[in-house]
Amino acid sequence: MTSENNESTVSPMAAAVLFQASLIPLAVILAWLLGQPLLAHMELTPLLPVQVLLGTAFVFACYLLLIPFGFAWARGLESKVREMLGSLFRGRSFHWALPLSILAGVGEELLFRGVIQIALSNWFNAPVAILITALLFGLAHAITRAYFIMATLMGLYMGLIFLWSGNLLLPILIHALYDWLAISYYLRWHREEPA
Repeated sequence: MTSENNESTVSPMAAAVLFQASLIPLAVILAWLLGQPLLAHMELTPLLPVQVLLGTAFVFACYLLLIPFGFAWARGLESKVREMLGSLFRGRSFHWALPLSILAGVGEELLFRGVIQIALSNWFNAPVAILITALLFGLAHAITRAYFIMATLMGLYMGLIFLWSGNLLLPILIHALYDWLAISYYLRWHREEPA
């Protein structure tokens, strides 16, 4: 039974989850085609939880420190993030933040650090590979100029973390935890009151 009011469209949340999830097989297939063993760059170590917490705390603190200065670009970025999350979570439980954050951390880091950065480092030196990968990461997030800059800086940070540690799990977990904290910040602790 079909009614005119019953549209068969995919919700923004479902689209976001499907998109982030699709990055995982894409990264695995590309890694396989390039002969890059992704699992060889992942290691559970005793220090990993501490490294993840410190790495996430640093990047989240850097972001939070920008907000009080009231730069016009920071306010615009904050407004855009609030608008995107409002659209994404409209009619959805906050609990969707966790799977979305995990999928973004895994999918984006496998693709950008695990495939692109490693492939580029076969052709260029590490700093150039990290810079190109970070710019591509920024372009993939280029909703606004400020968002592009912030995503590029985040890409540089994740690239350096991966280069320093040699462990792809570290940027994956930092990315996922950062996204979850950022979504929590906007949806739970920093939601604007209705006028």
